[in-house]
Amino acid sequence: MFGARSTGKTYWIQKLPPLLDEVHNLIEDQKVHFLLTGSSARKLRQKSANMLGGRALNKNFFPLTSTEIPEFDLDRYLNYGGLPRVYQSEDPLLELDAYVSAYIDLEIKAESLVRNLIPFHRFIKTAAISNGELINYANISSDAAIPASTVKEYFSVLEDTLFGFVLEPWIESKKRKAIQTGKFYFFDTGVCNTIIGAHKIEKAS
Repeated sequence: MFGARSTGKTYWIQKLPPLLDEVHNLIEDQKVHFLLTGSSARKLRQKSANMLGGRALNKNFFPLTSTEIPEFDLDRYLNYGGLPRVYQSEDPLLELDAYVSAYIDLEIKAESLVRNLIPFHRFIKTAAISNGELINYANISSDAAIPASTVKEYFSVLEDTLFGFVLEPWIESKKRKAIQTGKFYFFDTGVCNTIIGAHKIEKAS
């Protein structure tokens, strides 16, 4: 959720979007500095909240990289991803299961981002299976048994909640036909594996 921290106090902006107007005024009038943290701005935009355009510097935090992990273990990273708490855990599968469940319950269900969770569950598993592939809305629609328009909406939910991102295609090539759709990547390999139930990736013999 979004929060603002100043003078040691925390205010949950996602629960009270009008508070952003006060943050705006304090920035303008008193030059107060705020640290706003959040996992999604979707509900704020839906409510036409003040997004502090031109007054906020956006920074994204991603899972750990190999250079940030002492004695980096590629097999462990491919299986469990790079979330700090998960990578260092003695039971990473338990941590990942809890993380995915919390995402569904707190981000999607509690914030009412999706009306019906059953088709969303089908969609997110189908999307995870096709992680890193060209997005084929028709195929995903068929596999998840939901309309293509709903597939597009669900992908936007994943992006808005920072659960993944679309790598847009290069369309300026003059030597070959332009690719019309992008590829979707989940933000963490461990999370993606957990969604599809691939708990152990082993080297090919």
